[in-house]
Amino acid sequence: MKKRFLGGIAILGIALLVFTGCEKMPEAEIQQAQVAIDSAKAVGADIYMAEAFAGAQDTMKVAMEKIEEQNSKWFKKYSVAKAKLVVATTMANEIKEKTIVRKAELKAEIEATYAEVKALLEEDTQLLAKAPRGKGGAAIIEEIKTDIATTTEWIEAANTDIKDTEYLVVLDKMKAAKEKATSIKTELTEAIDKVAAAKRK
Repeated sequence: MKKRFLGGIAILGIALLVFTGCEKMPEAEIQQAQVAIDSAKAVGADIYMAEAFAGAQDTMKVAMEKIEEQNSKWFKKYSVAKAKLVVATTMANEIKEKTIVRKAELKAEIEATYAEVKALLEEDTQLLAKAPRGKGGAAIIEEIKTDIATTTEWIEAANTDIKDTEYLVVLDKMKAAKEKATSIKTELTEAIDKVAAAKRK
């Protein structure tokens, strides 16, 4: 009787040890982290916050590796993996918000640069009317006309139906167009000033 009683206690002790020593896989935390990462990617975090987004993905990957390690053990402990999942979730949520802000900034910069280029091209057109048409001047003026027309078409095309995944590409095009319009203005201004200076002599 005593042996049975002691045996029962031993079995109960082992059962309690197994029960308390094994944790459930953190399925809720996994889902929360994955949803946060997917949500961040949906707003373009992989494009506009690429490095930070990769960091969140890496943290998630490490968490899943820790879970796999524990799944192969008799006594499972998921505390480290849970902590990593919480960090991944927090990172992804913050990155999502920063991405939204970054996109708004880029959109505003595109609009501002577009307006600047339009104004520059209008100046270029006005300067072109004043440009000297001496020997060889007519051919140069035709080239500049073509450059102004091409640059105008370029920015109008870039500014039409902009996708929210293309802000960086569009902004680069706008900046390139601004450089071109500025160089045209400089070339025309120098030519006009040169002729004006010659007349004053």
